[in-house]
Amino acid sequence: MSSRFYDMSYPQYTVHDVSVLTGLTPQTIRYYDSIGVVVPQRGAQGQRLYSYYDVLNLVRRSLYLSLIHISE
Repeated sequence: MSSRFYDMSYPQYTVHDVSVLTGLTPQTIRYYDSIGVVVPQRGAQGQRLYSYYDVLNLVRRSLYLSLIHISE
């Protein structure tokens, strides 16, 4: 197996992959990209590619916003 699969900063997840992993909609993921919450790499054809750390950051952000919403 290639060592890139062990590198948590290696960009390997597409918007669809991140959506499946996190439960966030693709629109929400792209919105977080547009406001700078995550800055994905771009693939050869321009698609967004997220690292494991990017995915964790998105999950953290969505949980934080959920907790704020619950506490109101």
